[in-house]
Amino acid sequence: MTAIFRSGVALAMVGLALLAVSLVALALACDDDDGEPTPSSTATQAPVDELPIPDPWEVHIAAADGSGESMVYVDDRASDFEWSPDGTELAVATGDLDSTTVRFIGLDGKERAQATLDGSSYPLSWSPDGRYVVTMVSVGTSEAVVALTNDGATQKELFTAPGSTYLLLSGWLPSGELLVEKGESTLPAELLAFNIDAGTSRTLTDLDIYADYFGRPEVSPNEHSLAVMVQQGDKGCGSPENGNSIWTIDLENGATTQVSPGGYCGGGGIVWSPDGMQIAFSVLGVPDTSGVFVTEVATREARRLAAGLNNVVAWLDDGTILAEQYTCVGCDGGGPPKVLAINSATGD
Repeated sequence: MTAIFRSGVALAMVGLALLAVSLVALALACDDDDGEPTPSSTATQAPVDELPIPDPWEVHIAAADGSGESMVYVDDRASDFEWSPDGTELAVATGDLDSTTVRFIGLDGKERAQATLDGSSYPLSWSPDGRYVVTMVSVGTSEAVVALTNDGATQKELFTAPGSTYLLLSGWLPSGELLVEKGESTLPAELLAFNIDAGTSRTLTDLDIYADYFGRPEVSPNEHSLAVMVQQGDKGCGSPENGNSIWTIDLENGATTQVSPGGYCGGGGIVWSPDGMQIAFSVLGVPDTSGVFVTEVATREARRLAAGLNNVVAWLDDGTILAEQYTCVGCDGGGPPKVLAINSATGD
């Protein structure tokens, strides 16, 4: 079981309890017999039929140091899971194209409640107060955003869209509203905020430029603004007036402001500095201009902080930015991502 925790694709930390969940999955394809990544000078994707498919699928919990490991769920079908906000239970979804069962399971492995959905669902997202689990459900040629009460007794369909529309669960606002990104091939993408209790929604994005899609939004430290990366695919790549750029949305009056130059070719994560004066963001795709950047919110001045990194994940109080560097799982020489620490002032 030790090898599972070295190479598992999912490790979730829960508050002070410092628990970890590992879903036994395809990352094991990168391990040799002793559990370490196999070295290689080239990254070659292994054929799909050679990748080990877990049978059965298991969800395990353990302390952060790997001790106290125990299995809390097992199924012969692939499962998705998500911690509750207080870290006391898991929501686990298992199913197929026709039906999905969402189970609420304690850390002792005992099932507290369950709900059945018509269609396939992914992913799961708990509301911050733990009262709801939200998921996207696909049925035939349509897709819906559905909220389940945490006792499994009630299902609320928040939004339904045809198959030509993509929906993406994008997090939660301090108000408790659910963020959903919606996009269509002929219309700009939108960010919608849903009040689950009231059954109402509002559109947050009223931008001066066309957005194909957004990066994952991030709430500012003072909870007054939302930062998003407006992404335009290859439309404005290299153009300072267009292309991918960072924008903020005032959560009180809805005002939108561009806070970085445009023209970035591909986008990753974004994080606020602890004082809310700067935003770090990732740019992917073009080696000469990719990496981690920092923009000054007040002046729109951006600088490249570090190259060769794929995704920013946090900005710590001491000024350190944490960013991921990763290669494909299932490739020769691939393996779990590395998390590197960067000095936000010097890039070291």
